[in-house]
Amino acid sequence: MRNLVILAHPHLGGSVVHARLAEMLAETGDVSLHHADTLISEGALDVDEEREACTHASRLVLQFPLYWFAPPASLKVWLDAVLDPAWALAEPKPLAGRTLQVVASYASPRWGESVPSVLLRPLIETARLCGMHWAEPLLLDVGEAPLAVIDPFAERYRALLDTVP
Repeated sequence: MRNLVILAHPHLGGSVVHARLAEMLAETGDVSLHHADTLISEGALDVDEEREACTHASRLVLQFPLYWFAPPASLKVWLDAVLDPAWALAEPKPLAGRTLQVVASYASPRWGESVPSVLLRPLIETARLCGMHWAEPLLLDVGEAPLAVIDPFAERYRALLDTVP
């Protein structure tokens, strides 16, 4: 598998943006989609299975909306459980050489350029510590007209997933 997508969204059924992106992912080859919120809420987060999936992927995609300048708590839970330092930082590092890709949405015009450089800093450092390549984030500013921007963004996302990391 080339792409492992960890989708973190606590209200996916009510999400216009991420529900559409999840539909697109279901139609895209070479993608395995894991919904962190469902795994966690159903008590089905199998750390060994998640780690196995990570080691078989060339690209680990973290997909989420930014809420109050941060990813949803479910992403933190997933990262803390799966990328426990005893595993993720052990030598040889099991994720070394893979790509970490963030795909995120936000809706605040005041965030501006701070999104990639400041708000994603913990994920940038996670990639660095794990020996992963940090890819340029794919960010969607939904602003006032999310419906107009979703499909073009979904096509950019699909094209990204079709490339070799």
